Amino acid sequence: LKKVTLPEGLLVIGDNCFFCCTSLKALPVPDSVSSIGENAFSGCAELEKLIVPRSVKFIDNKAFAYCGKLTVICTENSFVHKYCMQNEIKYHVLPMGVVLPSGDEVEDVLDE
Repeated sequence: LKKVTLPEGLLVIGDNCFFCCTSLKALPVPDSVSSIGENAFSGCAELEKLIVPRSVKFIDNKAFAYCGKLTVICTENSFVHKYCMQNEIKYHVLPMGVVLPSGDEVEDVLDE
């Protein structure tokens, strides 16, 4: 599994959803998602960029286990930003008001 497009309207990225998807490199999370479950991305060793919107208000503490290359792209002062700081997950913040990349724009973020 190298590329995934999650549908708008999706509310939850459930437990173990992408567990050990070792070829997944980048993924934008739709604005409709409010939570990311246990081990949702655990073991995604090649996952480099995960774009997470302000709508996400819960992330399980094991959601990103064993994701050594991961950088979470998020909005400044969001729940996701605070989660990354508290859990020592590498992140890149965009100022409030800046639209997070989505769809094919994810590839451009990878090149930055």
